[in-house]
Amino acid sequence: MRNLVKKMWLNSFVCLVCLCLGVGAAAAQTAQPRLKEQALERPILGSQRPAATYSVSGRVTGVLVSPDMAAIRGWYNVKISFTRIDGNGPAPNPAFTHTDGTWSASGFERGVTYRATASYPAPGLYDFLPKAVNITGSRSDVNFRLKASQTFAVTGRVMRRLYVDGSGFREIGVAGARMTFHQVSPYSVTPIPVTIVTDANGFFRQSGFQQGTLYNVMPQGGNFSPEARPFNGADASQPLNFYIAR
Repeated sequence: MRNLVKKMWLNSFVCLVCLCLGVGAAAAQTAQPRLKEQALERPILGSQRPAATYSVSGRVTGVLVSPDMAAIRGWYNVKISFTRIDGNGPAPNPAFTHTDGTWSASGFERGVTYRATASYPAPGLYDFLPKAVNITGSRSDVNFRLKASQTFAVTGRVMRRLYVDGSGFREIGVAGARMTFHQVSPYSVTPIPVTIVTDANGFFRQSGFQQGTLYNVMPQGGNFSPEARPFNGADASQPLNFYIAR
């Protein structure tokens, strides 16, 4: 009898242990999804959350004039730089225009104002309109137009040397000589000035030549010395004179 009671007590203890283990496992399985949900619901600190960003794009326009007067639209390799107007932190890296003048950039932080400016590898020769564009959000119209920063004018005279008895040679102006201008440099953004004629005293003046660009002036309608004269902005203060050859 004593052995029977002992056996019954041992079986009851084993059942109780198994029951406890089963309840614990079920509770663990139920708690796991909740722990995952709590982890997902846990707020991310501001320093851990990536900043929302946006992109901008635009185009640089301007008419390139070649020596044969061909117009080429779109500027390649113009640098678009960005500066941050408010707040601390870096600005996006510069962008460069493609062969058709278009450009794009990304990584602008929402809520921050940036300023875009354009520049060209030949500083001082070109200006951009507008000079700067403020950016406060995504846009595709951050455009710039390129123009010559400075132009210059040239003057000269077409003459004939005549011998006057008792006075030697005198220089007489030649009226109506046609003066044509040709662009020597590969490209400019300023149209080549038109042909003009000398006045009654042989003088001429023409403006609208782009600084940094090399040109030729050639008189037409006779034999002249020299046949042509090259010039650029550095020659603007010197007269470009010609003589009718004998």
